Amino acid sequence: MKKRYDKYKPSGIEWIGEIPEHWDIEKLRYIGKFTSSGIDKKIKDDEPIVKIINYTDVYGNSSLVLNSDINYMEVSCPEQKRMDHQVIKGDLIFTPSSETIVDIGLSALVDEKLENTAYSYHVLRFRFEKETDHTFKKFLCNNYFVLNQFSANAKGTTRQILNRENFNSTLVILPPKPEQSAIANYLDDKTAEIDTLIEKKKKLIELLKEERTVVINQAVTRGINPNVKLKESGIEWLGQIPEYWEVKKLKYVFQLSRGFDLSSNNFKSGAFPVYGSNGIIGYHNKSTTKGPGITVGRSGSVGEVNYVETDFWAHNTCLYVYKNFDNDLKYIFYFLKVFDLKSLSSGSAVGTLNRNYIHSEIIALPPALEQHQIIQHIETETKRIDSTITNIEKEIELLAEYRTALISEVVTGKIKVI
Repeated sequence: MKKRYDKYKPSGIEWIGEIPEHWDIEKLRYIGKFTSSGIDKKIKDDEPIVKIINYTDVYGNSSLVLNSDINYMEVSCPEQKRMDHQVIKGDLIFTPSSETIVDIGLSALVDEKLENTAYSYHVLRFRFEKETDHTFKKFLCNNYFVLNQFSANAKGTTRQILNRENFNSTLVILPPKPEQSAIANYLDDKTAEIDTLIEKKKKLIELLKEERTVVINQAVTRGINPNVKLKESGIEWLGQIPEYWEVKKLKYVFQLSRGFDLSSNNFKSGAFPVYGSNGIIGYHNKSTTKGPGITVGRSGSVGEVNYVETDFWAHNTCLYVYKNFDNDLKYIFYFLKVFDLKSLSSGSAVGTLNRNYIHSEIIALPPALEQHQIIQHIETETKRIDSTITNIEKEIELLAEYRTALISEVVTGKIKVI
């Protein structure tokens, strides 16, 4: 059972309800001061260098702290601006804009002295003027009570924005300072336990993804019969293969063609997906290729392989299988998924994949019936693995929701922790 405080009082806010009788509600303007820096991401030869805290240092920062472990961007700015906008231990850095109202107004705490470090024009600094427990600061606004106010006040079309007055008028709940310390210590311990559990589950997902890759790789290079007799393939990376499998150049198994030009201005809300190097990049009212089909990233996401069920437009950033010599298309897809296509790319740092390089590579090919059996095996096993991954992802989502709810319940006094 949750432990409660002895006495409560109305908060004056309907969706918060009651708060402990001895706690206060304050507007942020009475606790500290918001400032913006105007420091951009440029470097000029005649200006001093300074590190800056950027939007991405705050957004997605699950630890809610900014410390020397982070690799901050270095820029330049006038000396006076550099001095005026240095951060100090105890400052909060806020994100005043976001693509959605859900992610707006997030904050992170400057947790230690950061030498020669300011903040960019994409964020706001909040410096406390009222004495507040250091660790409690990171939970002060990262809770439903405050974040819901930010969401309600955000304005914008392509991007949601909060202005300075939105921040200044935002209400926060302030327990007495000794209780702030107890709350912060409790939440640090509990969130650390939750975060550790989440990390373990994320690592398990990575192991399952590795298992999925191994299943596919094993099936298309060695088959699914563990007792089959093997022979040397004569291919260094492939090693031994079932003795009755054929060794062929890929051009005798299938052939690739380059996709077709189509500018983004010609993308329409048609019935046919346009496939580029990394999957669907738009839709068109015409198709170039009958489905099912396979695309391979030619430039951009080089070597990215997609299986396409429907008719589609093959964009010029991809290659597509236009000729298949009586092999199961799904088998070709799984083979290409485990084949190191990126190693065949050439050109600039980004690289381009030449289909002729792929055609000259060699595959160990099982008979048609066994191809079907291998596909069934792969899809059964990957379905099992993917189902497990989905369940773990749901568990992670629930843990993250519990973490946020716990913080909100503790900082609004619904749960007593001392």
